[in-house]
Amino acid sequence: MINSEKRKLIREAKSQIPSVDKILIETLERLNLSPNQIRKNFSQCIVSVDETATGVYKNYERVALFRLAEEWLEMQEYKIKSKLAPLLSVGKVQKGGK
Repeated sequence: MINSEKRKLIREAKSQIPSVDKILIETLERLNLSPNQIRKNFSQCIVSVDETATGVYKNYERVALFRLAEEWLEMQEYKIKSKLAPLLSVGKVQKGGK
């Protein structure tokens, strides 16, 4: 079962990936295809749009997953430190007392 912290992380990661419309707009801006190019080479233009849009999406996805991993690691670091702190303080007391 996914707890609320994990749900929040997932929502934040997903929010980093733009809508299909935004990805297509970015793709078309990158390709800068003229209406004449599209008419003459429609099939190739569709392939180019598909490949470029996939690359744009994967780039956003990579960034989102990287941020998700960073956030998750930070959460784990806090949890680990909070669990180890009492143990470490006991060890310091025992060392100092000898």
